[in-house]
Amino acid sequence: MKYGNVFYIPHFNTIGGIETYAYELAKKYKDKDIVFVYSDKTSDINQLNRIRKYARVIYQPFNATEKIKCKRLFIMYRSKIDLFEADEVIQIIHADYEAQNLKPNLDERIKEYYGVSKAVADSYKRISGIDVKVAYNPLTIEKPKKILRLISATRLTKEKGKERMIKFANELDKAGIPYEWRIFTNDSLPIPNENVIYMKPRLDIRNYIADADYLVQLSDTEAFSYSILESLCLGTPVIITNIPSSIEMGVVNGINGYILDFSMKDIPIHDIYTKVPKFTFKMPNDIYDKLLIDEPNTYNPNELVKVKCKRTYKDLEFNKQMKKDEEFEIIKERVEYLRGLDLIW
Repeated sequence: MKYGNVFYIPHFNTIGGIETYAYELAKKYKDKDIVFVYSDKTSDINQLNRIRKYARVIYQPFNATEKIKCKRLFIMYRSKIDLFEADEVIQIIHADYEAQNLKPNLDERIKEYYGVSKAVADSYKRISGIDVKVAYNPLTIEKPKKILRLISATRLTKEKGKERMIKFANELDKAGIPYEWRIFTNDSLPIPNENVIYMKPRLDIRNYIADADYLVQLSDTEAFSYSILESLCLGTPVIITNIPSSIEMGVVNGINGYILDFSMKDIPIHDIYTKVPKFTFKMPNDIYDKLLIDEPNTYNPNELVKVKCKRTYKDLEFNKQMKKDEEFEIIKERVEYLRGLDLIW
């Protein structure tokens, strides 16, 4: 069989410009007879498979004796033209040969040279003396799907809904919804999903909550969840289970979030993706102004006392080893405590 256009790329990396070039070329010109040939068995299978949606991909070993026949052969590097029987050969130049100190391909069988930019073409000519035309990289841009941004701050345990979280992620995957789920946790047994990003716990994640599309909390129960309340106050809708306290916190299904059944049946995945609620929220008032005795605050966190270490010990608040005779400052409320342990002068 004699092919029309063969593009020889010996190796397909997991990521790279040549790989994107091959995919975009195959996609944009899928109506033409285009074949991609590679020779390295370690080539990334995902790169090869996405090209196969639009064009043939053929493996040709470096030591193959039977040649692939084609009308026009396109080579990217100093490739083995001998693997092919081509009516004409074209070199596509994807690198600045001058800047990278690369040796040009001066094989007499190459009839035309094309650089992917004028800068590359001019560079190649300066080191080879060959006239190089310009052929910009092809590209087709479809409007990308919106990425759904989720956030959780939770232990990955049964009572906190780990199995429900796995189920929810699977439902998003099955629906073909692109998403990024940031989970702040210190658990060592993560959810096995490439769309989940694990973050170290921190004391305040409100900036992350405000930037998310939803906060997700799929617990068995919550007395009065701070993360849910913070999310609503920040205008970020929530995806939660039907916990009894959700009504008291002001969660209204479809208005400021989505309340899912504990069984995780009938999840409104399409609505969650396409109908992200916009809402205003009034936080429930606390009554601690009535519960607290009306005494003035005499605590001053900036009032420090200089002390001297009596013996070496591990200070839990400083999280460091304190050495004998070392001088340091602490808040005065700790002075009597550490003196009582005979640790400081």
